[in-house]
Amino acid sequence: MPGSAYAIRGISSIHQIALMRLEGDGMVGVPGIAMRLFGALARQSVSVILISQGSSEHSICFAVAPGDADRARAAVDGEFALERQAGIVDELVIEDGQSVIAAVGEEMRHRPGIAGRLFSVLGAHGVNVRAVAQGSSERNISLVVDQADEGRALNAIHDGFFRPRRRRVALALAGPGGVGGSLLEQIRDAAEALAAEDLEMRVVAVADSRRLLLDRGVRPPGVRPPGVRPPGGIDLGRWREELESAPTADRERLLAFLGERRGELRVFVDCTASPEVPGWYPEMLRHGIAVVAANKLGFAGPMSTFEDLRAAARHHRTPLLFEATVGAGLPVLRTLDGLRRTGHLIAGVDGVLSGTVNAVLDRLGPGEPFSRAVRWAYDRGLTEPDPYQDLSGGDVLRKLAILARLCGRTLEPAEIEVEPLLPPDPWSAMDLDSFWNALPQVDEAFERRRRQAAEAGARLRYVASLDARGARVVLDAVGPGHPAHGVTGADNLIAFTTQHYRDAPLVLRGPGAGREVTASGVFADVLEAAARLEARR
Repeated sequence: MPGSAYAIRGISSIHQIALMRLEGDGMVGVPGIAMRLFGALARQSVSVILISQGSSEHSICFAVAPGDADRARAAVDGEFALERQAGIVDELVIEDGQSVIAAVGEEMRHRPGIAGRLFSVLGAHGVNVRAVAQGSSERNISLVVDQADEGRALNAIHDGFFRPRRRRVALALAGPGGVGGSLLEQIRDAAEALAAEDLEMRVVAVADSRRLLLDRGVRPPGVRPPGVRPPGGIDLGRWREELESAPTADRERLLAFLGERRGELRVFVDCTASPEVPGWYPEMLRHGIAVVAANKLGFAGPMSTFEDLRAAARHHRTPLLFEATVGAGLPVLRTLDGLRRTGHLIAGVDGVLSGTVNAVLDRLGPGEPFSRAVRWAYDRGLTEPDPYQDLSGGDVLRKLAILARLCGRTLEPAEIEVEPLLPPDPWSAMDLDSFWNALPQVDEAFERRRRQAAEAGARLRYVASLDARGARVVLDAVGPGHPAHGVTGADNLIAFTTQHYRDAPLVLRGPGAGREVTASGVFADVLEAAARLEARR
C-alpha cells in the first residue's frame, strides 16, 4: 500500500532462459509483425516469458525456456522465410545462458526513480543488463542478465533496496609520507564518528615509491563468491610495518584490485609529489574511481593536461577533487567554484598562498634572522623535506596557476612572473647539509628589506596576484591597507575581487601549512567524493 517503507517488496529470478531477438529494416512501420511472430510461437506451443521492443520497431526481443528454443527458431524461420530471402529481416539471434530478474512491488507505482536506482545498483556491481520489460502498471520490472551474474545481481538489488543505506568507502592512498600518514591517522581516529553517520571507510591500499600494500583479506579476481563482502581493510595501526614487506609497487595491479571492489565507493588519493602519479588519474576516472589529490603537478603543468583531466572527470561523471593543492585545509576552490556558479566574474585574486613562507617572514625581526626562521619552520614540519622547494617560489607559482585556470584563464606556468626568495643558482643544486651551512649568507639581505619595510609601516609578505595585467608572485612590503598585512604565522589568505566584491574583496584566511592541516583538507575531499559517488548511484 502507499507509504510502505520499501518500494520493492520482492525479488525473484528464472535461473535459465534463452534470449531471442528478431530484427531487420523490413519490420519498421509494418503492421502485424508482432502478431505474426507470437502467433507462430503459439502454434508451436512455445510460451514467451518476457517481451521487449524499442520504439524504433527495428527489433523485438523475447525470452523462452531453453527447451523451447529449437521449436521457437523453427517457428520464426518458417513465418518469416520470405522476408529472410528478401534480406529485410535478419536471422533470429539466440543467446543461451541468460537469467531473468524480476523486482515487484505495489509501491513502485508511487515512487519516481526506482528504475534508475535499480540500474545504478547493478551497474555499480558490474552487472550488464541485456533486456528490460516493464508493464504499464509499474508494479514489475524484469531484467535479463547473464546467468553467471544472477547471484551477484540478486544480492546487489537486495543490498541496495532492503539493507540500511550504509556507505562503504574503499580508499587507496599513494604517498603515505607526512600528509598521507596524517590522513591515515585521521581516518583511524574518525572511524567511530563516521560509523554513526552510516559511513564505513576502509583503507584497502597504501603505496609509496617502492611498495604496494593491498588489503590481504581480499581474494584474487574471480575467486570471491557472489555477494561475499570484502573484509575490513588494512590495519591502520600496523600499516608501516606491513608496507615494508609488501610487493613492489605496480599501477596495473592496483587498478585491477580496485576494479574488483565495484560494490564500494572507490576513492584514490594522491599525497605524493610525483610527476608520474597524475598520469594514473585518467584510468582511475574511466573505471569510476574518484580521484582526490594534494599533488599539484597534474593541475599546474601544461594547460592541456589540466583540461584533459577535467574533461575526463566530466565525461565519466566521476569526482576529481584537489582542494588541498591550493588552500591546504581552507575551502579556497569550493569558494571560487561557488562564486563562478552564481555568476561572479573574477576580476582579481590576491593573497598569501604559502603558509610556510609566511611563517618564516612573520618571525623575522631583531634577533631572528632568516636562516633561523627557516630552520624553525623545518623542525616543525611546515616546509617540504627540501626547504628550497618552498623558498624557490615554485609552490606558490603552482597554486596561482591552478587558481588562474579555475578563474577561466588559459595560463601556462611560464607566463607567471615569479621572484624567488632564493634563486636557483646555487641553491637548487645543494644537498640539505650544504643548504643549512650556506643559508646564513642571506640573513643580512633579508634583514635589510625587513627594516626598510618596517620604517615605512609595512611588513614583508610573499604575495601572489592575478588581474587583467597577468599573474605574478613577489616579495613585497605591504601596508595596513593591504589584505595580507595582518596575516600572521602559517596562515594563508586569499582575496577575491568580483563585480559584487569590488570595494571590499571576499577574503578567506586560515592555516595554510602543516601536515595535519593539509591532511584535513584531503580528508574533506574524500568525504565529498564519497558523497558524490553515492549520489551518482
